[in-house]
Amino acid sequence: MNFSKTGFAHKSLMRKGRYLCTVVLFLSVMTACGVPDETNSFFVSGTISGQAVLENMDKPMMVLIVNSDDFDRVQTDPENIIIDMISVDKSDLSFRFNLSGKGFSAGDAISLIAFTDINYKGQTPYPDPGDFMGIYMDDVSLSTSYRLREGENAGLHIPVTREIFSFEAAVSGSVQAGGTGELVLIAYAGEINSMDLTEMDFNNIVGYQRFQKTGKSLEYTLSILPFGQDTPIDNVYILAFLDKNKNGLPDAGDVIGFHSNQADGLPTLITINDGIQKNIDIDMRLPISAPYGYDKNIAGSFEKPAGYGSDDSPVFIIVAASDNPSDLFNNPLTTIKYFCKLPPGENAFTLNLSGTDLGPYDFVTVIALWDRDYTAGFPNPGQGDVIGYLQNKTDL
Repeated sequence: MNFSKTGFAHKSLMRKGRYLCTVVLFLSVMTACGVPDETNSFFVSGTISGQAVLENMDKPMMVLIVNSDDFDRVQTDPENIIIDMISVDKSDLSFRFNLSGKGFSAGDAISLIAFTDINYKGQTPYPDPGDFMGIYMDDVSLSTSYRLREGENAGLHIPVTREIFSFEAAVSGSVQAGGTGELVLIAYAGEINSMDLTEMDFNNIVGYQRFQKTGKSLEYTLSILPFGQDTPIDNVYILAFLDKNKNGLPDAGDVIGFHSNQADGLPTLITINDGIQKNIDIDMRLPISAPYGYDKNIAGSFEKPAGYGSDDSPVFIIVAASDNPSDLFNNPLTTIKYFCKLPPGENAFTLNLSGTDLGPYDFVTVIALWDRDYTAGFPNPGQGDVIGYLQNKTDL
């Protein structure tokens, strides 16, 4: 969705968007007045939420159903992407679409967008800079598509928490060979505290796009969504997962990739500016291992080093599948099984390792790293940092 400095990409497109919204609203009313085809009934319902919603209850709140998760097309190809648009019921912030008789079949994919028109001036509601919007995303599969079931599709939730800005930005590069399947590219401006991509905070996803990948390298361009954060956006990961087993989830058998220009393969953070940033290549290098299959935790504490306090750089607790300290420096992606960043000044920890492939009697090294030159990203031990190891005093 590319917004220019004046709102939509061009004034003509702004007029087009207003006209289209009017047409869609008219068609929605006409459809609601008709008799639905109950032999092929589809209903989609849910709620929206967000501070901007609660603070602007007097403004229009709309939900759109679109037939693509390429959200740029809402602006560039609205006639072919917008299926329906309805107002939110402000009594409980709910919405319910009736898609019966509109040609849908079970398994068809849709996407949902919601917005609150804070800048509303009495005309047809439409999203522009200064408004807030949200996108439905499955927090397990990280998919912005929803596959319809016949009958009621209830319980969908859209957090309307992203302010709309006016910029056009993208990154481009190549995704190196790593197998075939659906490739999901993500630009992520939040913290990653483990190798589990499903733990990402959706509000910090600033770019999302899917591609079909063969065994060859893929040239890509990933648009940065102009809502949520304004440019420049610092400390952004460009990452991907290849859904080799075609189940829509980042799980065992799939492959994770990062943009990295470091010898050890750790992700390199970039800053998103206006325009296209080129040569942001991604190497699909980290297969996802299957979890061992039962709950397991590690808990403990470390002695605070001199000078460590609540305002200092963080301490990371790292679980590594090696007893050779050099592996942590030379091959961290395959050595590190889990890590977490402790709150400032804390020295106690509890780690849930159930999502790893570690099993009973596996040997691990537990490390506390005070990353004193840390700014963002993955833990990266270097000169001047302080490190400690769990020591088994009965078997030195």
